[in-house]
Amino acid sequence: MDYRKEILRRLLDKYENSKSFYDDSVNRRITLIMSEEKDISDRLESADEKIDFTDCLRYLESENIAVVKWMKYEEGNLADRIYLVREPESLNKAYCLAGRKRLADELDTLKILLREAAAEIKNEKWIRDFFLEMLEYAESRHKIPRFFKGTQNENQDLIRALLFLNGHSQEEILMRVFSIRCFHDSKYFEKNVLSRLLSVIRYCFREENEGDALNDEELLSLNGIRKSPEIMEFCGNLLITMENGQSIDYSKMIYGAYMNSETADHIRNIDLGDTGKVTFIENKTNYLWYISGAGERKKDELVIYHGGCYSPVRGRWFQKIQEAAGGKDIVFRHASDIDAGGFRIFMRLKSEIIPDLIPYRMDVRTYEKYKKYGVHFDEKYAQILCNMLEDESYGIFHDVISCMLNDRTKIEQEIMI
Repeated sequence: MDYRKEILRRLLDKYENSKSFYDDSVNRRITLIMSEEKDISDRLESADEKIDFTDCLRYLESENIAVVKWMKYEEGNLADRIYLVREPESLNKAYCLAGRKRLADELDTLKILLREAAAEIKNEKWIRDFFLEMLEYAESRHKIPRFFKGTQNENQDLIRALLFLNGHSQEEILMRVFSIRCFHDSKYFEKNVLSRLLSVIRYCFREENEGDALNDEELLSLNGIRKSPEIMEFCGNLLITMENGQSIDYSKMIYGAYMNSETADHIRNIDLGDTGKVTFIENKTNYLWYISGAGERKKDELVIYHGGCYSPVRGRWFQKIQEAAGGKDIVFRHASDIDAGGFRIFMRLKSEIIPDLIPYRMDVRTYEKYKKYGVHFDEKYAQILCNMLEDESYGIFHDVISCMLNDRTKIEQEIMI
């Protein structure tokens, strides 16, 4: 057992978590109380271990790294307390012997990285806010934020990925392409950075994601990163004209049509023909049922598969549909689960793209019809709904939210088929 490293690790941990770490005016001693270090005490039952431990303490005293207070009448035999010497030279020796970097130096380096990174952000406010929040945490708490407890290279990789994301967040970019363009290696991002970036995105979008966890693919898609190109699915009277002048008529595809993201981004014009209603459906199963022969789609209805939290490219596709309806008497509606996630998905589409959007099958009548098939929720989830009940922006759902809270039940779309 290397008792030098072990004792110094424990002392330095205490030092770095104490007020004296960042305030030199604090004179409280950094102390290891041996009666509280049971794992070490147990080892000292061995004579050889005790000799090694005692030799270690004598060495630390001789180098002015630590001061040992021995038990009464047990000088040089049984230690009562070990104090860390906080003189600069002594601390330098302690860090060197412990084989660890000074936290003060790591904090200074990280603060510089965060400050410079925040200054570079021009597009994505959430990324700048994240950098500034982590900077404030490091400065006020004198600790490394949990997202940056890796090596300096790992921290730089995470910052590099976020900076790259800031410059390309409105694009659809495949994960391997992202990795090549950001790290010059097609697999580096997935192997070394992906999990940490997902933790950051999940933290930054925690309010949007509260109560209904998004999977990793959806979290990445929110910011334009995908493993494969995104596919837009829809069914209805739709005639598009591409930038090269080519026209594509989707009205004949009565069992559903598909369009990849590249096509969607190069549309010059959309003609909705005699469409009188546009229905967005969040759930894939419900969408497929709705456009099938057994479903409810009307001849003058354009049905669009919405999915969960839409990506930037899908958002632009929705925006083009909205613009194509300009000046026409077209009703826009949206169907989602009757739960917190469904309400948020609806409100995002309404607030960002389609101001006149109305809910479809998300009302009290639908809830009462299907609540016997619903899913019970706990008090934590109930608090999320209570917060929505107090938020006027969710006023359109307040009646159904009140019913849900009364029954402690939420409804998933699939049971409505």
